[in-house]
Amino acid sequence: GIVPLQIWVTDAAGNQDFCTTQIEIQDNQGVCSGNQVASVGGAVTNELGFDVANVAISLSGGSVPPVMTGSDGNFSFQQVPLGGDFSIIPAKDTNLLNGVTTFDIVTIRKHILNIAPLGSPYKIIAADANRSNTVTTYDVVEIQKAILHITYSFSNNKSWRFVRADYVFPNPANPFSPGFPEVYNINNISGDLSGVDFIAIKIGDVNNSAMLNQFHLPHEERSGETLQLMIADLQMEQGNTYKLDFTVQNFQALVGCQFALQFDPEKLDLVGFENGDLPSLTESNIGFRLLDEGVLTASWSDFQAVSLPDGAVLISLRF
Repeated sequence: GIVPLQIWVTDAAGNQDFCTTQIEIQDNQGVCSGNQVASVGGAVTNELGFDVANVAISLSGGSVPPVMTGSDGNFSFQQVPLGGDFSIIPAKDTNLLNGVTTFDIVTIRKHILNIAPLGSPYKIIAADANRSNTVTTYDVVEIQKAILHITYSFSNNKSWRFVRADYVFPNPANPFSPGFPEVYNINNISGDLSGVDFIAIKIGDVNNSAMLNQFHLPHEERSGETLQLMIADLQMEQGNTYKLDFTVQNFQALVGCQFALQFDPEKLDLVGFENGDLPSLTESNIGFRLLDEGVLTASWSDFQAVSLPDGAVLISLRF
């Protein structure tokens, strides 16, 4: 439009004078019409379509601050400059053990042995705990260490990974070849853009049992039966060493179990571990990282069901 303008004239000696006039600003190329910014939005869900909250969404290539997905999994940027090139980048690296249990280890072992393939590219990505682009026993070890609280992160990996929702895997049985897109690239944005969607993958969780938002209550199949661990009722005296045998009742057709034992570290000092009547449960299945807090963690699994007679010794501990 028309705006006032001062025009100044200065000679070589520094004398100055000015006049006031008006100038009309014209948009000869049409760049000033309409909004100069656009909105960009989308949603984050898991492969089953459930909304994933608290995912940090960043917009690279500009000064727009990141946003978080809400409980509905949605996100939106309202001030994206037109004409720019951007990448939408999701990230979440919290609560490592969310949805991760020994049952996932059992399922991954069956996949590795080709007894029961995972059957989903997203589950295969979830099983690759060490991000080696393969699923091997090294991933089982990574997950078991996390369950036992020996480690608090996956090596070379985060707690979550993301895939563009519109991506079609050329070979679903091998989602790592070629590499899948984990960001959404936008070139020369010309207007509002919606449908920038991602599939979230909780690393280590291959049965989709992770809690995704405050309203999501994942269902996990469990039998109504109870495995009992039993020890003798001992009267302990200071200065003596006691061997406690943990015996089982109803250890029938199990492929895995995990538990934690708590004791008072001010009164008891754990000095030894002994295998019991389950040969595949060894010291490598026990986590000693939290002994100072009086907590012993355990995670055992097998690819085929195992039964023990009532009264069999599962493990023995010396205090």
